[in-house]
Amino acid sequence: MADTTILVQPIPNTSTNITMVTFPNSLKLTSTNYLSWKTQIEAILQGLDLFKFIDGTHLPPLPTVKPDGSTTPHADFPKWYRQDRLLFGALVGTLSAPIVSLINHAPSSLEAWTILANTYAAPTRGHIKQLQHRLKNSSKTPNQTITEYMHGIKQLVDELAILGKTLDAEDISDIILHGLDPKAYKPIIDSILAQ
Repeated sequence: MADTTILVQPIPNTSTNITMVTFPNSLKLTSTNYLSWKTQIEAILQGLDLFKFIDGTHLPPLPTVKPDGSTTPHADFPKWYRQDRLLFGALVGTLSAPIVSLINHAPSSLEAWTILANTYAAPTRGHIKQLQHRLKNSSKTPNQTITEYMHGIKQLVDELAILGKTLDAEDISDIILHGLDPKAYKPIIDSILAQ
């Protein structure tokens, strides 16, 4: 996420405050990095007071109902719609190409956010099993630093936690130790197992 630039500008020629947001150089959502992507987007949108568009607390203004039963759009709807479409466009810019098709027909940023959450954070049995399998079979490769290895383990543990499958510290330690080369890390493994 280095060199992330956020451009926030008022839209010219409007009497209302609408914020244009772009995320050049941001982390792109792929099928394997939902948690990192979500954390980045939520933090930025909360800081800009735009998170309300994707958390369901700032829904479109309801139309005005006339005495004869007909409706007219609420006076604030155009402002809401323009801001939501700018946010939707910014979200699209943070998705990898194959994922954009998932939200092509979403009518709002909230709907797009919900589709992505249901796709990548839904606790389906298959997804949980896949993450558990990857975690169980994690091992430190010779060209990988211990920091990179630990980061990979933490990412899988965090993804499982989001899906409601938390692991206790002892199980995580066992997974980490199991993935280390027993010859290269023998003193460390023996010391931890002795405790």
